[in-house]
Amino acid sequence: MTLQELLGSKAVRRVEFEGRTFYTASDVVGVLGKSGSAQWERLKRDEPQLARLARKLVISQEEIEVLDLTGVLRLIQSIDGPRAARLKLWLAKTAFQRLCEAENPELAALRAGGSMSGMAIRRDGSTSAFAESAPAMSSPPSGTSAARATASSFAT
Repeated sequence: MTLQELLGSKAVRRVEFEGRTFYTASDVVGVLGKSGSAQWERLKRDEPQLARLARKLVISQEEIEVLDLTGVLRLIQSIDGPRAARLKLWLAKTAFQRLCEAENPELAALRAGGSMSGMAIRRDGSTSAFAESAPAMSSPPSGTSAARATASSFAT
């Protein structure tokens, strides 16, 4: 499952609020982990920083806890399970690429041009492939380009 598939899933309710897209935390947990609400409550108890990232909104007379994209990415790191594992691997691969680009800005230009194609340039100038065993994953949505929805997606 890619990040776009997760965030665009009909199983994950979303809402636009104050110009930003928010995703229902328990729905994300339910898609990637086990029982959504119960596991979300446990994660909030065990990792208070996750609870601080959540906002409570009242939609269609239901109080829900939602996360923005940053919160969803942090939540993914806390979920155990095979569905979350692929996204965790993508996060690690992307972080590695950005660290390489910070050391060598030319890599960012190569990536933007599409010619980088999974290669890293070492400090000595030689190249090596990014984690070959990592499954190919698409990039996260930028800003509000994620699937849009209105409060009507929360109707019962």
